[in-house]
Order: sequence, then C-alpha cells, then structure tokens
Amino acid sequence: MASSQGVVLLQRRSAPLFVELPMEILYKIIYKLSQEDLFHWLLTCTEFSNKILPVLYKLDLGLDPYMRDYEVPYGSYKSLAWACQHGLMGTFDLARKLGADLDHFLELQLDLLGPLSLSPLQVALFYQHEDLAGHLLEAGADATALAFHNGYYSAMHFATSASMVRRLHSAGWTPELHLDVPHKSVIWWMLQRDAEFGAIEAALDIGVPANDEDSGLSMMHACENHRLDVVRLLLNRGFRFRQQSIVEENLKVGMPGICEQLCLTLALQRAIIEPFDTSNLTELVRLLLEQYSSSEKQDYRSEITWLILATGPDMPLAVRSLLWDSLVVPHGLPQSSDLEGTWERDSVGYIMDIVQDILTSNADAVELLGGNLRRILWSMGFCLCAKGGFDWARVQPLIKTLISEDHEHIDVVCAYPTPFTNPHLTKNDEALTLELIATMLENGADAETKFGEEEYGTDLLHRSIGMGAIRRVKLLIDYGASIDPPTLQEMEHPIMFTQDDLGEERLMEMVEAQKEIAELLSSRRKGVGKKAAGS
Repeated sequence: MASSQGVVLLQRRSAPLFVELPMEILYKIIYKLSQEDLFHWLLTCTEFSNKILPVLYKLDLGLDPYMRDYEVPYGSYKSLAWACQHGLMGTFDLARKLGADLDHFLELQLDLLGPLSLSPLQVALFYQHEDLAGHLLEAGADATALAFHNGYYSAMHFATSASMVRRLHSAGWTPELHLDVPHKSVIWWMLQRDAEFGAIEAALDIGVPANDEDSGLSMMHACENHRLDVVRLLLNRGFRFRQQSIVEENLKVGMPGICEQLCLTLALQRAIIEPFDTSNLTELVRLLLEQYSSSEKQDYRSEITWLILATGPDMPLAVRSLLWDSLVVPHGLPQSSDLEGTWERDSVGYIMDIVQDILTSNADAVELLGGNLRRILWSMGFCLCAKGGFDWARVQPLIKTLISEDHEHIDVVCAYPTPFTNPHLTKNDEALTLELIATMLENGADAETKFGEEEYGTDLLHRSIGMGAIRRVKLLIDYGASIDPPTLQEMEHPIMFTQDDLGEERLMEMVEAQKEIAELLSSRRKGVGKKAAGS
C-alpha cells in the first residue's frame, strides 16, 4: 500500500493532466471517484481544487449538463459539508454565490453521535469553526433547526464560547425549543466538549435550566472532570441533588442492566475515581459532602463505596481524612486529627475497620444486607475501575464473607474489571476476583447465567472471553458453561472490553490472551471435555 506522502506526490504530478481534460470527461471522472478520494485531492492539490470545486457545487445544486443516466446529483451538498467541517471560508463563499441552501441538512459521520443529519450551522459548531458559524448566522442560517438522533439537538448543544451562546440566542434560539421533545441536556453537551465556563454561565443566563431531568448527568460530568467552578455554578443556579435520581446503563463496571442511584452518590464516585489535583479534589469532595449531610436521604451503600474508594494508594490523605471525619466520626470514632502519628500510616486500615463494622456488626447491617447486597457488590466493581486503584487485597476478604452463602449475583462479580480493562489492576487483583467467582459457583451459581435480558443478554462465558479473562473462562467451563459452535465462530472476531487508553503493549497481551482462549475452547470442543460441575 502506498504511503500517504506517496499519494500526495502522485496527486500533485497528475493534477495538470486532470486540469487539461475537457469538462465532460472531468464530470465522468468525478462520478467514478469516491467521495474520500475527491476530498483528499482537493486538500492536497490546489490546481485540481480550483478546477473541481465549481463542478462539485453545480452537481450539488443539480446543475449538471452531463447527468443523462444519473438520477441524482453526485454531490448531495457534500462540498458544503466539507466547508463546514474544515472551516474552508473560500469554499463556503463559493457555495453562497452558487445559491446553496444554508439550511440544507447534511449527512455526516460524527465521532460522538455516529451517522446523522445536521444543519451547516450545527456542523460548523460541532467542529469548532465559530468564525464560519458566525458567517452562517449573518447569512441567515436557522439557529433554531433541530437534528434528531436519540433525542433532538440544536446549534446551542455544540456552542463552546459565551459569545456564540449569545449570538445564537439573538438569532432566535430559546430553551423553549426543547420543552416538548426528548433531548440531551445542553449543559451536558457543553461539558462533553470542554466549553469555557463563560459559555455555561451564559446558557444559564438565557434560561437553560440547571435542574431539568437531564441535569444530573451534567453534574456528574462536571464532578468527573473536577470542574469545581461549574459544580458551584449549577448549585447556585438551582441544581438540587435530592431531586435527581439517575438511571444508568453500563455503570463503568462493564455490566449491562440498570442501576438507579442517588445522583450525589455517582457524582462523588466519579470525583474520586479519576486522576486529580489534590487541592481541587479535596474542595470538591468537601462541597459534595456538605450536600450529602444536608440531604434527607442517607445511603449506607454510598458511604461504604466512598470509604473504600478512599483506600486507593494515590488518594490524597486530605481526602481520606475528610471522608473519615464526615462519615465515620458520627459513628463515635475519634476524628482524624486525634489519631495524629498513626493516621497517615494506618488510615487505610482504619477505614476498612469501620466498613467492616458497618457491614457485619451493627443493627443497620440487617437492613443493608437484606436488600442491598447486589448494590454493594456493584459498588466494589466501581471501585475496581478506579484509575488509582484501591486496596482490593484488604477489601476482598470482607466481600467474600458477605457472599459466603450467596450465589445470586455472580453476573455482577464476573463483570469486575481485569488488568486488561483497567491497566491499574494487578494479576493478584484478578486472582482475588477469581476467588469470589469460584466461591459463588461452589455455592451453586449457574455458570451460564445471562447478563441483562434472558433472550438477548450475553452470558458469563462470552463476557469473560471479551475481557480476555482466560482463568475465568477455564473456571466457568469447569462448572458447566457450554462451548457451542456460535461461541467458537465469534472467537474469530472477539469483542474486547478495553479502555480507550490501553497501551500498545497491553493491547498485544490482550490479543495473545484471546488467541489462548480460542485454542482452549477449540480443544475442549474437540473432545477434551468438560469437568463435572463441582469437580
């Protein structure tokens, strides 16, 4: 395959040949080339671009004198889309002169949304070409147009500066556009796109709600990215944790299903789980704990999760002390400052001691464990996702005690991250998780349990295959998980549940693990056989 540099050289050398061709032949060539080829020619060859752009616009507008056997124009406004995607002002000006409809919805493939139709204004803002977006508004582009993709989106969803928020509002955009249609929160989208603080403040100033049904997701995202300024802003503008209940799928544990929790619980979890600046994180946790202490609903499961997350080796001592003093001191234990000399050395031990007391030795444990064991196990999976890690070797024995007579929630434990899906985990961490899975299988758990809907859900074996967890695969097979032909066929293109930041070396290890699993499944299928359950 030719290198990209070689392709550019070839295009530049060939350009004069194309420029000299009769227009009718040039049209036919355009029809034969793919849109991607045309795009690269236009970017790398000025002569070709100058000759071909007017042709493309005429095709876009249906002005092709050589159409004949073709039913639709080739361009389909592709050239206008290029102008908006890449901020090509000259290309945009030519489109206007040729009469292009600036509100014509463009078919695009976007990273965050997938394939959908957006107006030229929305495209320009999505790709952060605010100068071009300003020219579109001056030319009369509709600021109120709505694009649909699992909800409705408008230009305001893609604004990232205060000046653009105000320009869109002046051009007719109002929050009322979204009152009667399903939509994603404008603030959430701004946070996703790292909008400046002023843009979010300006959006709230013109009436974007701080506490609508999607605002919980905005608050969680602000906490995850340690946007303390935005968290304070949302609280000052009316956001209330107690009015927000989040229903989330795939809660970073890798497990399908739905888990409804307090928005505050998820916000604080996300604040602690990500890499952090110590002073910023400490102040953010302090603010969230103030909200928690003033809320009407206390949540032991949340407290346990926060405390266990605080055992992470990279967790600042200031945050550990803050969580201890806010959650543990009310139980009658001394404040962190009273422990002085031993606190820094033994803080993780102190935390785990109180967690054990809460779970196993006080009156609240009966109600807690009676209906919340699944959620406690789920929270442990959340902790295992922490990028700074946490003391799983210290926590695991306690969790093993809790499931000593239980086997109903093996799907949760089988979804726990591996060193592949969270590079911060170790092989020893995986061994501890494997021990929990073995305990549940010994207690009678079904090795073919499904995740999610029984008819459509993935089973434990497939999920373990996808995570490269060969030891889990072996264990499940030993306890009766079936290896059917579709499973072997799927191993040709296994789904890898990995983090986006998985390094090249770790990715190669993952591929090797997949190959080893495929060989194991094939050998078992060919006659080595499965052990009897319980053997």
